[in-house]
Amino acid sequence: MKKLNPIEYLTGVLMGSFLGFYGECLFLFFIRLVCIWLGWVRLDIPWWMLIPVPLLLGLGMGKAIAHLHLEDY
Repeated sequence: MKKLNPIEYLTGVLMGSFLGFYGECLFLFFIRLVCIWLGWVRLDIPWWMLIPVPLLLGLGMGKAIAHLHLEDY
């Protein structure tokens, strides 16, 4: 099994974290629009509940990118 390159792993973690963060913000934006449109109570989520999705997506993408054999390309 190939040893993971830390630079490739960090690149994947950063890419996945940004993707997860902006994806989650976009999802919450649309949920809030639906709540306003239907006249429901505004959805308030504490900031610390937004951490798991970007973290998990970042770790998964970091592992996936580090396992790619980018030196072959």
